Amino acid sequence: KLPLRGMVKQGIWAMKPDGSSWRQILPEASYTGVPRLSPDGASLAYFATSQELLPQGYIPAPGEPPANVLTVMNLMTGEKSVWTQKSGTAFGAFAWSPSGKEILVSEQQWSEGRFHDGGLLRVAKDKTQAVVRIGRSSPFIKVTDVLECRDGSVFWVEELGAGARLRAM
Repeated sequence: KLPLRGMVKQGIWAMKPDGSSWRQILPEASYTGVPRLSPDGASLAYFATSQELLPQGYIPAPGEPPANVLTVMNLMTGEKSVWTQKSGTAFGAFAWSPSGKEILVSEQQWSEGRFHDGGLLRVAKDKTQAVVRIGRSSPFIKVTDVLECRDGSVFWVEELGAGARLRAM
């Protein structure tokens, strides 16, 4: 299996660990990235950006639009399906559940001219549900990693300026 790497506005590519044998897995005209293989290696989840869903007045930094569409691609058939997309929000850290049937993702809300993490969502192909709300504070909390264990326990890392903390539910 080849490791995966996202590339801004150039799709998603695979290559060997030594950097050779580049192969385009997903040609995309829009911004895509942050690919994650499902636990069984059969599917690839990745973020994309729909400019039409961004908050009114939002101007992205060059090369850094926020992800607001979570798409899953079947690597055997090439079939892609949007698992979730939300107008006026963005997504941050995400990880597959151990079963590979759901994805845990941090949802970012637009407030005071920027995105901040507001909670975690559990996303399946046809269903999205809130898992936990993250309290707003100043400075804003940034979720840098998420994990769901086999027993259903949920963990996330919050960046707090000069430090970080591990949270659990």
